Amino acid sequence: MSPPVSESPKISEQTTQPELGCLVLVVNASKTDERVFSEFLHAEGHQVCSAQGMEQALRVYFQLKPDIVLVDLSTNVREGERIVRAVKEQDEYQFVPVLLISLQREDALLVKSMPFGADDFISGSFDADVLHSKMNAMLRLRAQFREQLNRHRELSHRHQNIIREHDRAERIFTRMLHPSVFNLPNVRHLLSPMGTFSGDFLLAAPTPFGGQIAMVADFTGHGLSAAIGALPTSNIFYGMARKGFSVRDIVVEINERLYKILPPEMFMAAGVISYEPQRSLVSVWNGGIPEIWLKANGSGLKATFASRSLPLGILPADQFDPQIERMEVETQDRIYIFSDGIIEAENLNSERFGLHTLKTIVEEAHTTQGLFNEIILALDTFRDGQEQTDDLTLMEFACDLDPVPSMGKVTASEANKPLSDWQTSLVLNGPTLRSYDPVPNILQQLVEIQGLSVHRERLYTVFSELYTNALEHGILGLDSSMKVNDEGFQAYIELREQKLEQLVNGQIEIMITHRAHSNGGRIHLEILDTGPGFDHTAPLPLLRNNKILFRRGIPLVKAICSELTYLGRGNHVVACYDWHQV
Repeated sequence: MSPPVSESPKISEQTTQPELGCLVLVVNASKTDERVFSEFLHAEGHQVCSAQGMEQALRVYFQLKPDIVLVDLSTNVREGERIVRAVKEQDEYQFVPVLLISLQREDALLVKSMPFGADDFISGSFDADVLHSKMNAMLRLRAQFREQLNRHRELSHRHQNIIREHDRAERIFTRMLHPSVFNLPNVRHLLSPMGTFSGDFLLAAPTPFGGQIAMVADFTGHGLSAAIGALPTSNIFYGMARKGFSVRDIVVEINERLYKILPPEMFMAAGVISYEPQRSLVSVWNGGIPEIWLKANGSGLKATFASRSLPLGILPADQFDPQIERMEVETQDRIYIFSDGIIEAENLNSERFGLHTLKTIVEEAHTTQGLFNEIILALDTFRDGQEQTDDLTLMEFACDLDPVPSMGKVTASEANKPLSDWQTSLVLNGPTLRSYDPVPNILQQLVEIQGLSVHRERLYTVFSELYTNALEHGILGLDSSMKVNDEGFQAYIELREQKLEQLVNGQIEIMITHRAHSNGGRIHLEILDTGPGFDHTAPLPLLRNNKILFRRGIPLVKAICSELTYLGRGNHVVACYDWHQV
C-alpha cells in the first residue's frame, strides 16, 4: 500500500543529519530511571515526556507525536512488548524509532523482544555515550526515512499527474481518431492497445458519393511517440475522404506529410481500402502491413492483396508511387485488414498465433456471417490470458451497401443558397489524364455553388460513370467484355494501368451548365472525348437483371437522369439531371 498523496513537496538535496531538539517519550521507567533519562536528554537538547502503562503511553503518543520512544522493560516485559507492537502498527508511514532499555543484563530477553518491532536495544548499567550513539543512529534513520517518504510522495504526486494527463490526452486522441462517422454498420473492428496510447489505429468514413473508405495503420514503436503521427494522418484522411478523394490521392498526401514531420527511424505501415457500391468495386493499397484478404461468402479467399509499396513516411513525394489494386466484389463479401500484432500474438508457451492459423480460419469458414467473432474467439483462446507484446488491430469490412445512391440531407446553409444560372468547363489532355481524377473537384464546385450535397451521391454516379467510360473506352480503348469474370476483371485493371502509363495523346472535354427554375434546376452535362467511339445504338441490359461484371453503369445513370443521349460516333454524351429543393 502506498502512503497518502499530498501536495508535492520539494525534494531535499542536503545530506541527511540527525534531528536536533526532538521530543522523546519515555515509557514504563521507574522514578529513578526516568530522572536519569530526563537529565541526560535535556542535556542533549531534547524534550522529554513520560507515560506509565499501555493506555497512557498510546494516549501521550497520539497527542504529542514524539520523534523517538524509549521503552524500559525492567518493570513489565510483556506490557513493553505490547506497547512496541501498538506504536509500530499505528503510524505506518512515519517511522518513529523504538529503543528498548533494560538497565539489568538481560540480552537474551531484549533480543527476544526485537521481533515485535523495536529498532534497537541497550542493556546493562546506564552509559551516556552508548545512549547518545544509539539515539543519533535512530534519528539519522528517521531523517532518512522522512526524506525517502518525501521523495516517494513527490514521485507519487507526479505519477498521478502524468496518469491524469495521459487519460485526458487519450480521450482527446480517441475523439480525434474515431469520430462518430466511424460507427459504420458494415465495419467491425478490434483495437486493443498495448499501453495508454496505441501505435495502431483505424480510420473509416463514408465518402460523399455513397461509398466508404477505411484505413488500418501501424506506426513503428508503441506509446505516445508512435501515436503522435496519427493526428496529422487522421486530419488528412477525414478531410480528403469528406471531399471524395481517391485512395491514391489520400495515400500520397499522407506520405508527403509524414515524410516531412517524422524522424528517419519512424514510419507508418498501412492498408487503405475504398468501396464504391454503385460499381461493386473496391480499391486496395497495402504498404507494409500483412496481407489484406477478400473473403467470398460460402467459399475461400477471393483475393489476397500483399504489400506492394513501402510504408508511409519513408520516401519523398517524387519517389513515392503507390500501387493501387482493384477488384469486383459482391454482396456479403468481406475484407479483412489486420496489423502484425494479431499474427505475432503469443500464448503462455511463447508460441505465435501465426499467419497460417488466421488464414486457415478465414479460408475454411463456410459463411462470412459470424466470421469476425470466430477470429476473436480463436485469438483469445490461443492467448489464454497472456499479456500483449504488441497492439492488436483487426478490421472486417462488409461489402453490403446499397448500390443505388440515396438522397442526402440538406444543411441549413445550403437551404439558403439562391438559385442561379451558371456554367463551367474543363479540358484534360494526355499527361493530365494519367494522374488526375476531376470528378471530386467538379462535385465540390456543385455543392459550393448551388448547395447540392443532398444530390451528391447521385451526381457522383452520373459524373464518374460517364467520365470513366470516356477515359477507359474512348481514350484507352479498353473492352468491357474482358470483365466477364474475376480473372478478366483483374486483367482489365492491369491493362488500364499499363495504358495510362503509356498515354501521351488524347483529350476529354467536360462542359457543365446549370439552369435554375422556380423550385430547383437542371444540370446539363456534356463529355466529349477524342476516342473512336462505340455503337451506342446497341441495346443495354436491364439494371435489375444484369449479373455480369460490365455494362451495369449506363443503365444506372439512365435511371437517375431525366435524359441521357449519345451523339456522333458515341464519343459525345449528354446527360440532364433535374433536381428540386427539399
